[in-house]
Amino acid sequence: NFVDIGVNNFYFTTHYKSKLLQAFFQELDPKYNVNFTIEKKPLGTSGGLSLLKSKLKGDFFVSNCDILIDADYKEILKYHKEKKNILTIICSSKNTKIPYGVCVLDKLGNLEKLEEKPSINNLIVTGVYILNSKVFNFIPRNKHQDMNNLIDILISNNMNVGVYPVVEDSWSDVGQWEQYSATLKKLTKSD
Repeated sequence: NFVDIGVNNFYFTTHYKSKLLQAFFQELDPKYNVNFTIEKKPLGTSGGLSLLKSKLKGDFFVSNCDILIDADYKEILKYHKEKKNILTIICSSKNTKIPYGVCVLDKLGNLEKLEEKPSINNLIVTGVYILNSKVFNFIPRNKHQDMNNLIDILISNNMNVGVYPVVEDSWSDVGQWEQYSATLKKLTKSD
């Protein structure tokens, strides 16, 4: 999907299994540029970006490698730019069914009502983001920092952090075994 919108430079920050990943892409020999930055120690989802500060200018995508999203990346980038966000989180609607009855209490702690197996709908973080290189001012060099910490820092500094929702069926977290199996089935059906 990234190649389809003209992205041809990819940077991988990695620590775990880095040689295996490098060997995979060497064997694959893609028609796009793949660059590896090896973290000497795990730096977290945004901490590793500090190693790319001199290479990334303007707006860029960040994705956890176990995430697949079928969405219009041009449209997401357009939204990010129009809103003048320093960071845009690509989120998905997620409906979770609670398999139990839930007690809803009033202000005094008395039972107000009992909801039998309710569903809760939330916007969840997919693990794909668009960042502007201004974020490097908020990422410490060579120190561990996760994306949620960076987002908290940006919000506390009154920076524009946006959310772009995608439909629940458009993304898969293949880092979860059940989702991995379901994604394989979905991809196989579309071939």
